[in-house]
Amino acid sequence: MVMYSQSELPNYVNDFFAFYGYPKQGVTLDIGTFYEKVEPGADLEQVALRHYRYLIGKSWSPSWMHAWQLAYQRPPENQGDIVKELYITVADLYDEPGAEVLVELGLRLDPREPDEYEIAHSILAAVFDAPEVSDFRIYACGDGEVIEGYLAIGYRANGETTTLSGFND
Repeated sequence: MVMYSQSELPNYVNDFFAFYGYPKQGVTLDIGTFYEKVEPGADLEQVALRHYRYLIGKSWSPSWMHAWQLAYQRPPENQGDIVKELYITVADLYDEPGAEVLVELGLRLDPREPDEYEIAHSILAAVFDAPEVSDFRIYACGDGEVIEGYLAIGYRANGETTTLSGFND
């Protein structure tokens, strides 16, 4: 994977990493972030899988594909609303209220913490709801036994691709 210096990254990506952490390899029950510039027109599912494998790291095995499925794809005519899309999709995946899961997954979207919530919402909107985002998807993922999660990926026509993932046991 290509790594970038902070000066090479767009401001929205620097803000995203500063708030949620920089990309790291290896399964953690934490937020995973990623940024990559891919060739325009790249197969977004293959990019998502590459990011997923990178984020899992040395723990990767075929069992990590057990739960892999497209859970949500934003219709092209819809204006993005990342928080609502995550809330609904993650609630369906976990079969429990979305707000509670989003807090458990470390997204810092706890309505009881309005200042942090607003910052998180603003950063996520800049990354995933910008008009330049031409494809946004959420995949279900996990090891098929104990860990379940999601991977959200946004793609811009210029090839900028950003990923946010969360895992829970």
